[in-house]
Amino acid sequence: MNKDERESNASESLGMNAEEHLAALWIQLFGVSNEDEPVLVRAGGSSLDLVEIQLRMLKATGLSISLETLPLPATFSGLLHSLRESEETKTVSTNAQDGSSSRESVSTRPTKNRVTQTGPASPPQYAQWILERANPGDPGNMIPFLVMLPEHVTWRRLHSAVLDLVETHPALRTSVRPESNDPTAKLLQIVPPTPRQISLESRSVQDFKQDSLLPIIDGLMEGPPSLEGGRVFRSVGLSHQGRLSAVLFLFQHAAVDDPSLRILEADLLGALQGSDPVPEVQTQLGWASDVSLAGVDRESLKWWSENLKDIPEGIKINNAGGASKSRRLRFRLDRSEKDRLESRAKEIGVSRAAAAVHTLGQAILASDLAYGSKFSIGVPASLRDSDDLERTVGMILTTLPVVIEPDRGVLHTGNALRSAWRHRRVPYQTILEAAKSSRSTGRSPWLDVMIGVIEHDRGLPSTGIAHELFSGGGPAVIFATVVFESDSVEVDLDLDTELISESVGDQLCSRWAERLRWLENAPLIESIISGPESEDTAKIKSLSHLVLDSAVRAPQAIAVETDAGDQCTYEELLLDANRIATAIRSFNVSPGATSA
Repeated sequence: MNKDERESNASESLGMNAEEHLAALWIQLFGVSNEDEPVLVRAGGSSLDLVEIQLRMLKATGLSISLETLPLPATFSGLLHSLRESEETKTVSTNAQDGSSSRESVSTRPTKNRVTQTGPASPPQYAQWILERANPGDPGNMIPFLVMLPEHVTWRRLHSAVLDLVETHPALRTSVRPESNDPTAKLLQIVPPTPRQISLESRSVQDFKQDSLLPIIDGLMEGPPSLEGGRVFRSVGLSHQGRLSAVLFLFQHAAVDDPSLRILEADLLGALQGSDPVPEVQTQLGWASDVSLAGVDRESLKWWSENLKDIPEGIKINNAGGASKSRRLRFRLDRSEKDRLESRAKEIGVSRAAAAVHTLGQAILASDLAYGSKFSIGVPASLRDSDDLERTVGMILTTLPVVIEPDRGVLHTGNALRSAWRHRRVPYQTILEAAKSSRSTGRSPWLDVMIGVIEHDRGLPSTGIAHELFSGGGPAVIFATVVFESDSVEVDLDLDTELISESVGDQLCSRWAERLRWLENAPLIESIISGPESEDTAKIKSLSHLVLDSAVRAPQAIAVETDAGDQCTYEELLLDANRIATAIRSFNVSPGATSA
């Protein structure tokens, strides 16, 4: 028998021998078989016993147990899994020496990118850098992202796949820092070569629910990703019932937007199946350089300055410092409610994003959180206008402080969004300078309320095996996320608990849910009675408000019935009123004018 045959036979029997050695050692150390008690700590073991098992198994089999990546609590199956991974590594190393290749290469490896690149920071990076400087470790600047893994993924294969992501997408290894210590120094982004290895931590979990994963997220936040520090994400492999089942990323928001998460999800799963990720056509660094060369349009800058004039920079809340801690409220629209919302928006002539912004604005007014009828809501807007950015990972977006006046109807809100969109290329920080913001509370002017609308049913679809989690904080005092899925609308409302009380938050969420489910275009105003007033008669609702309230409670109830027996429901009544109002307003007829 030659050397290769001896090594092959030894490799085939090694798994059984390793298992027999480990089972015998388990009985010797703990006086109980692994079948009767497979969990080390319940068998009476400790961390010292783990070290002894590692040393004795190495001596007996030549295989090493990686205590750094061993899922906790330690189990017999977990130890055996680590031994078999060591066997795979040994086999792959032998194949490499023989000239063969394998997808499961060693985790420390040479990389293609060997040159450090430097260029101007993008406007979103600049904004995030300021937020990080103001509140280091603020959970509102972080995005936890969970990806479920296929079966039989090894730790080494996962590590290699994550390295592929870092090599393919430069935003994952980018830092942002001033060019010098001069306060006026230019802010640069620096893209170093791909590291030879990355840190992949390990945890064991009972399940993959938000509440179960929150302690892990909080633990990662103790050493959070840092834009200036150059480590823009952390990653943790999650074991469930002794099997590597998922990976949890914690990203600094400057490194990713929602399309980036979908790109990374697809590339990670592809790499685990042996596919090489497709390189980016234009990197975040290249995009930022183009933005810097293009400059700012003066007409757009003037528009923002005039648009924000005399608009309150915030809502009715008390100032508070420090990192935010948010409370999340949720509601959803099922398929029929989603279809109804989209149908109404189409009939009125607005996008469903405008409907979401408008109804949130109505709820803000109804909850007495605004200083007046006009106020601003921050709306993230994608800047992925080129096909070259289709596979680019990075924060390729801006936030627009859109001024709305909900009392003037949803068409007015839709027009406000369209106007802001036309001037979206002015960076937010430049808008602040042009509008001469005076606020110094630590919060972003005109962005106390923000809403993001994500259309999974129209863009890059979600696979259903990955989703964004709650970091425990939000980027604004009131931060709403509306996700249009194929058969539902999922709504999250994150509220800063230091600034928004529980009762006000519950009220806001309830009022928004009602208005989103029943989109209407008539302004909701309250009529003030002149003359002597009492507490009971000081305010009465307008007819449109009374009809809306009735429609929310019972949309199919009869609103009007003629002598001839013809009937009209509250739903039909409001839809007819919306159509008539839309037609009249298309002729620029102002509220209060007489029409015939």
